[in-house]
Amino acid sequence: MLILNRSDIVLTLPSPRSYASIASNLVSNAVVDFLEDIITDMNKSRFLVRPPYQRSEVSNEQKASYLLESIMLGMSIPPIYVYRRNDRIKEVVDGQQRLLAILGFLGKPYINESGNKEFSSKNCFKLRKLRILKELNGLCSDEMGELYSQYLDRLWDFQINVVEIDAETNS
Repeated sequence: MLILNRSDIVLTLPSPRSYASIASNLVSNAVVDFLEDIITDMNKSRFLVRPPYQRSEVSNEQKASYLLESIMLGMSIPPIYVYRRNDRIKEVVDGQQRLLAILGFLGKPYINESGNKEFSSKNCFKLRKLRILKELNGLCSDEMGELYSQYLDRLWDFQINVVEIDAETNS
C-alpha cells in the first residue's frame, strides 16, 4: 500500500495487485461526446478540466501538434476519464493534457475550479513538426482559413470517448 500525504490531500493507494479487483467492482458509463459539446459543458462550470489534485499543465507544443494531427486525420485517441460528483459536476481524472492541447490550439477558455475563465498555457499555439499534414505547420487555428477549413471541421466534429465514473453508483 502506498500513502501520499500532503497538507491538503491524503491519498491511500492499494498495492498494484489489487487494482484488478477494484476495477472489476467499479461501475462506469462509456459515452461518446463531440468536442464541441465538451467545450460547452466546460464553459457552464459542469466540467472541471483541472481539479486541484491534477498535475500542472505540460507545455509541449510538439506533442500537442501530433495529437491534433491525429484528430484531423480521423484517428482515434485514448478516452477521457471523468468522475461525476454527487453535484453532477464532472472532474477530469485522465485526459487533462489532451483536452488542454485541443483548447489551446483553438484558443478556447475553460472554467477553473474558482469559476473563472482560464486559457491553456499553449493558448493559440502554432502547429509544429507535423509528419503528414505538413502544409499546416506554422499555422494556428485562426490562420487556417477556407483553404484548410476541413481540418478545423474535423476537429470540431471529433467524437471523444468519455468514460464516466459516477459517484452515486460507486459510493
